[in-house]
Amino acid sequence: MTRIEDFNEYPTIMRFYQELDIIRALQKMPLDYLRDNAGAFKNLIEALSYSHGENVGSIRRGNEEEFIHFSDWLDHTWEELGFENGDETSNIFRVTIDDVANEYPGWEEEARKRDMENSILMNALHELCSTHQILSEVTQSDVYKRGSEVTAEYLVAEIIVQLANHVSDKKDDVKTICEKLGSVVADLRTSVAELTRNSVSAALDMSGDNGLTLKKLLPPGLIRANQRPS
Repeated sequence: MTRIEDFNEYPTIMRFYQELDIIRALQKMPLDYLRDNAGAFKNLIEALSYSHGENVGSIRRGNEEEFIHFSDWLDHTWEELGFENGDETSNIFRVTIDDVANEYPGWEEEARKRDMENSILMNALHELCSTHQILSEVTQSDVYKRGSEVTAEYLVAEIIVQLANHVSDKKDDVKTICEKLGSVVADLRTSVAELTRNSVSAALDMSGDNGLTLKKLLPPGLIRANQRPS
């Protein structure tokens, strides 16, 4: 059984799929286990509530119902455990895409455009992974297997780390993949492009000397403007 402490290393503002991991796992935990670990359970819900409040921009019609169902479960569980102010804790999980759109006019259309570009990029990433042997390890990663629950920048990071691992022994293949990826990102017009470049930058930093070598092979479209050679 998944335990509460399995989520201790999750960041303060989680990836949206990490929030999904938590709510799915919690609903499978026996009530007695939650009662015996009431303090840790409360702390996790508090952390999850904060993260979800920061991630409301990731709410879509395809996932909002799962969080609403979780809020109902949380109300019931809170009451069963004798906790107070359960509704105050669960309300954040009832926020819908319509709520966000009402608060920020024009947001839903912008989100639709981002989702479309994210889908284009994800399709390109999956094609790269399926056609280039040096990316075969990426196809075994949790991020790759989660499909549409993951936004493209996280899969980009996995790919960049893998390319950095092979930048010395498979330089020609690495350069070809970088050029293909760069051409896709160059055509993006929403924040997906900048998120991708941020992800590339972080992955390069994680890759040490190999990351520095790989950076020299990257087309401008994959490098943040303030980091491009002058």
